[in-house]
Amino acid sequence: TDDDGSTAAVNNQGTFIKSGSAATSTILAVFNNSGTVDVQSGILDLSSGGTDVGATYKGVGTVQFSSGTRTLDATSSITTANVVFSGGTTTVNGTYAASGSTTVSGGTATLAGTTTSLGNTVNILAGILSFGNASQTVVNLVQSGGLLGGGGTLTVSGASTLSGGTQSGPGTTFANGGAQFISTGFGLDGGRTLRLAGTSAATGSYVQLGLNASNPQTGLSESGSGTLTVANGATFNDQTTDSGLYIYTNNFGTDDDGSTAAVNNQGTFIKSGSAATSTILAVFNNSGTVDVQSGILDLSSGGTDVGATYKGVGTVQFSSGTRTLDATSSITTANVVFSGGTTTVNGTYAASGSTMSGGAATLAGAATTGVLVQSGGLLGGGGTLTVSGASTLSGGTQSGPGTTFANGGAEFISTGFGLDGGRTLRLAGTSAATGSYVQLGLNSYNPQTGLSESGSGTLTVANGATLN
Repeated sequence: TDDDGSTAAVNNQGTFIKSGSAATSTILAVFNNSGTVDVQSGILDLSSGGTDVGATYKGVGTVQFSSGTRTLDATSSITTANVVFSGGTTTVNGTYAASGSTTVSGGTATLAGTTTSLGNTVNILAGILSFGNASQTVVNLVQSGGLLGGGGTLTVSGASTLSGGTQSGPGTTFANGGAQFISTGFGLDGGRTLRLAGTSAATGSYVQLGLNASNPQTGLSESGSGTLTVANGATFNDQTTDSGLYIYTNNFGTDDDGSTAAVNNQGTFIKSGSAATSTILAVFNNSGTVDVQSGILDLSSGGTDVGATYKGVGTVQFSSGTRTLDATSSITTANVVFSGGTTTVNGTYAASGSTMSGGAATLAGAATTGVLVQSGGLLGGGGTLTVSGASTLSGGTQSGPGTTFANGGAEFISTGFGLDGGRTLRLAGTSAATGSYVQLGLNSYNPQTGLSESGSGTLTVANGATLN
């Protein structure tokens, strides 16, 4: 207790040089610097903190801060080629200008002064890196853990590789060379925006992306959520296998419930991987193109679509929230599933197959589909829905002053199906009611609310058609 070594210190008032061929030299005592440290080779590991006044760290090597508490005053500077923060707490109130790389693998590094360069590459494995409100530019960003924070912009001109950790604070990260999201979880929080340019991809068996994430070091979330933006002209390709891509939000309470989290697609969002389903639980706003080339893309929190396109041989599913597509938007995917929420399509609707199992879908214009399967929910609108192939109707309601043309006939199966609000169902071809008991209501109601619209329904068996 009386002789624990805590008062041991190295006080550098002159010039401390590391020039030997040893990979690492370590100072476990407190190191106070008011002179110059010149790391000409390898790594100089300062492992017990210290106080720096008018200090200079320079050289072509690496200075590492691995433990203790260190504060550099406003007249101090770090200009070594490489800097590693691996533990402790380091606060740089002066100049920070790494020319090679900045690596954070533990502890907390706060760049509170003038940061002119983070180097060509920023590596964040663990710990916290905060660079305040300044704007920074790097060539490459690799983040597998830890927290990147600040109110300024971070522009990455080359590749961003994001497999873990969180980016937080009201600033924006511009991934101008695209980003690769790999397997494990990565998140945004505290008002952070990640803007993807170029070509980005989610790869691996399962990729999680949290848009109201937390600090991996503390488990705490900042107020405000994250925003993922696919920029105009950019491409995001979901190539995941097995469990797919999962973009989600957390609810940390009234002031931080994740409701402001959003994915804004202004470019092209592709689902091409072999995963059966990829799910976006955050609001998804689309003013670009969604191309579902495989499986199901489940949009589960609504959004606003302006000039949006949904296409591809796969399935787009609208399962929750409120979504409105404007008159210039279109849905032409092979399959569309309405399973929850409220979806209003004011533009073009031309799907090969349409399934209505829950929620409410309003097709405001002239819509077409190859096949219609309705087992629940409310299908409405004032326009026409033309079904060229088979219609299978076992539940739910069609409502509104429009007409459904079942040109391939319809099969009414067992449970109840209804028309309401002036809706007409016109049967062509051969139709049938099958099973032990079939109910068909012609002044039905909205299954979601239990309320009926004014006006009743009309069932027409067209000239030359048969209902058995």
